[in-house]
Amino acid sequence: CLLLASCNGVEQVYKKGQSHFEKGEYELAILTLKPLAEKGFEPSETNFLIAESFRLSNRIQLSGSYYQKSKLAGNTEKLIPYHLAYAAKANGNYEEERVQLKAFIASKPNKNLRLRSEIELEQLDKIAELSKIKSPVDLENIEGNTSGSEFAPRLLDGDLIISSSKKTELYKNNGLPMLGIYRAKLKSPASISNIDLFSNTIFQANSNEGTPAFSKDGNLMVFARGNTGKKDLSPDVDLYLSRKENGQWSNPEYLSISDSLSWDGSPAFSSDGKTLYFASNRRGGKGGLDLYRVNMDNSGRFGRAINMGSTINTPGDELFPFVSEDGKLYFSSNGHAGLGGLDIFVASRNGNEIEVEHLGSPMNSISDDFGLIMTDEKHGYFSSNREGGKGDDDIYYFTGKGIEDRWWTSESIKEPEAQEAKIVHYYLKPQFVDTKGKGLANVKYRIRKNGETIGTSNADKNGN
Repeated sequence: CLLLASCNGVEQVYKKGQSHFEKGEYELAILTLKPLAEKGFEPSETNFLIAESFRLSNRIQLSGSYYQKSKLAGNTEKLIPYHLAYAAKANGNYEEERVQLKAFIASKPNKNLRLRSEIELEQLDKIAELSKIKSPVDLENIEGNTSGSEFAPRLLDGDLIISSSKKTELYKNNGLPMLGIYRAKLKSPASISNIDLFSNTIFQANSNEGTPAFSKDGNLMVFARGNTGKKDLSPDVDLYLSRKENGQWSNPEYLSISDSLSWDGSPAFSSDGKTLYFASNRRGGKGGLDLYRVNMDNSGRFGRAINMGSTINTPGDELFPFVSEDGKLYFSSNGHAGLGGLDIFVASRNGNEIEVEHLGSPMNSISDDFGLIMTDEKHGYFSSNREGGKGDDDIYYFTGKGIEDRWWTSESIKEPEAQEAKIVHYYLKPQFVDTKGKGLANVKYRIRKNGETIGTSNADKNGN
């Protein structure tokens, strides 16, 4: 403490930064702790909290040097090599990622992290081939992007509906203004102007709102809301629904398919409007954020959410789904083999098999690339925080060059046409057991159908 004005004062500043971190106020934690780190105060813990703050606020590319300083200062946290690996990947340093992954696997981590690390290590060998894949597109950073964040565009009534960090209240997670849903006039396909609030009834000042999805007729909207930083009924992100009535959007309703204990976001309707796709980290998934689909009936009621399976979902994150008119599913993932953070993939059907393909560069980069939509078979938009942009996340317009390439021409992911229904007889073989799994002998039971007893019997000596 000789280099600092007051040991007690410095300790109080450190505790303040620690408190910001524990509340999820990562930008405030970084601003508070950085001066302490520069002066060498508790370098193991201070640098670690800064690194974690960058990682947890989706800026992992800035975390690596702080993890390294923490490690050199004696921090033995086993996850540091794991985080260093993904920080290296976010900066395009694949060889360093390989070194850190091997070190992490050698430390004998838990099963799930070991599996993801082993998969990531295998996928590193594919990067050289992925780098050779070229998207048959020309890209333009659209005019109208700002120094803030613009992403997840949707076309509605000839306008571009975007998610943007334009609210006055700051989100303490990353220091940016909170997100809202805005309407932008399209001066041309690659130029927007007159960015106005989408709807006063949707707007909530102290929360993040974004990634709207619209039904085919444009009269129903599902969007994500959450991350207020306050003690909410649901502390994370949930899906909400609003209907257009007499030209006005109704007050949002909590969507029943949301899981209040999980992150549910980035919704998208199928081209026929009968299926809603979304991302969630609810229990029972494949790991991280998974893609789910849920059917909607003619009355606008949603059924049960179904996980889209391990061909599409991975131990990493899958989100920002979009289904094109020809039925192909585009989405972003950091779990499939890719160039950097989130990369854009397309899932399509090849006979009875679903294939997932990387879209190549320049559509993908070492940064986060996500939120693709198609306006027709060779034009559309996506979002990226790549170098050379105007802000945090920018919207890009792409134009196909007409080159024959699989991701333009692959088959629809739609399920094959249903065959005529058949009657199937199936049988159950129950067993009565105790809490240790041992069969209970001679249990008397009855069978009921629609509330009426249709039979009684006794289990055998093994509880069958």
